[in-house]
Amino acid sequence: MRDELDHTVSTPDRQQLDAIRGGTTAEAGRAPDSGEDPAFFLSVLTRLGQDHFGSHDDLVLCLESQTRRSFEWVILVRPGAIEEADRLRSVLDSSPFLGGRCHFLYPGTDDRSDLLNAGLAEARGQYLVVLDDDDLVTHDWVEQFERHADGVSILRARAVTMPTRPRHRPQPHMSSEGVLASPYPPRFSLVRHLISNSSPSHSLAFPVRPLRRNGIAWLSGLAATEDWDFLMHSASVMAVVDVMAATAIYRISPRGHSRSMIAEGRQSWEAAEAIVRARIAERPYTMDGKALLEALARLESTRPGVRTSYTTLRVRIAHRTTGTALYWPLRQAHLLVKRVFVRLGRDPGGPNER
Repeated sequence: MRDELDHTVSTPDRQQLDAIRGGTTAEAGRAPDSGEDPAFFLSVLTRLGQDHFGSHDDLVLCLESQTRRSFEWVILVRPGAIEEADRLRSVLDSSPFLGGRCHFLYPGTDDRSDLLNAGLAEARGQYLVVLDDDDLVTHDWVEQFERHADGVSILRARAVTMPTRPRHRPQPHMSSEGVLASPYPPRFSLVRHLISNSSPSHSLAFPVRPLRRNGIAWLSGLAATEDWDFLMHSASVMAVVDVMAATAIYRISPRGHSRSMIAEGRQSWEAAEAIVRARIAERPYTMDGKALLEALARLESTRPGVRTSYTTLRVRIAHRTTGTALYWPLRQAHLLVKRVFVRLGRDPGGPNER
């Protein structure tokens, strides 16, 4: 299953995308330009903050254990983490593997997006990925991306969550508080991502050349969800390929919250989500005929028991999009699905549901 690919979801017409990207799929195998280094397949961007619980050392172990070493590590130092950067540099200098492929940048800003844009400008890999300084990856993380790369498509690996809690004894560390879970869909769904983000940043690798040619960047000033905005902007002009290997481990609180939600607060998080949804509503998105036919085929084979779960999802989507530009397009999509179910004798909303 780890070798499976899904090119059916969010896969715009290939010729149309080639024109948008400024090149063809065949050109992806040519010598890189725009500052790309053929020695690096992947640029790993990490925003470095203060480390109180050993998560940076965990990152070093994750990257040192990679089965493919065709990557560089671009460390984006926040203004308040200069001392931590010096400590980490001394650790990396003693690493025979990582020492020669780490690049420290000091952009002089604490803005989440501006830090990443500085990394994008300096990235030398064919692809880039954002690996936050408190997350983990498996030993074949780089390998799985590299095996499925075509140079022009977004790569999406599977992600799992790990509930953790900071501990101070016997030394500061992040302690696991539960079992790994897989709350994210194994395959990319463009429709689902119109509503909320279901892809942690380190489960996504973006081709650098199409990003630069299309002027795609992280939106400055967002307190959170900048990764969702960046993904949806990219997915409007690039296909998404599903890498079915689970290689990204997302640390969350025991209550299921991300570190950024805890740090910024729910109000700031929801305000950022509203900005991203407004930007999503301004962009056109494409789903090809094959994707639509396969979605309908899945509906046809669905058990009658899906009625309750579908209705629950529909109500949730309607609640979160009412009053936004997304409401009516998504309502029309619901009516299309409803007509299909009716033809199959499986009305998802019941006889009186509209």
